[in-house]
Amino acid sequence: MGAGHGAVAAELLEKLDDYRDRCRAILETRNKRLAHNDRITHQAERAEALRGPSPAEIESALDSLRVFMRRVYEYFEHSYIAYEQFPLQTSAENLIYAIARALRYAELVDSGEIDIGDLFESDAFRKLRNGSSVR
Repeated sequence: MGAGHGAVAAELLEKLDDYRDRCRAILETRNKRLAHNDRITHQAERAEALRGPSPAEIESALDSLRVFMRRVYEYFEHSYIAYEQFPLQTSAENLIYAIARALRYAELVDSGEIDIGDLFESDAFRKLRNGSSVR
């Protein structure tokens, strides 16, 4: 890293550690699910039902990620982005759908099928800028 980036790098490492801490329970659940898919574990008499990550665990991890990403954006773009202004409709499936839509949009921009400026001209983007709900 160049001169002057040391302070923000240290700050970002702290935020990244916080994010990792908040993801720990989610990763432990994932690892247990993987282990339960193992044939021996699956046949064990004491196999326990596994719960998924709680909404609070997921929201805590996402909140920490928003703090981290906001700081990165602020540092490099000298601006603010309100990640919390992109509400999801309450399920992980909606998050996956939103990410898939964003990836598809990026593909269309990369292929030249649409111009990046198209997003800024859309009604949805105007509504977000005005603080209104997109839907």
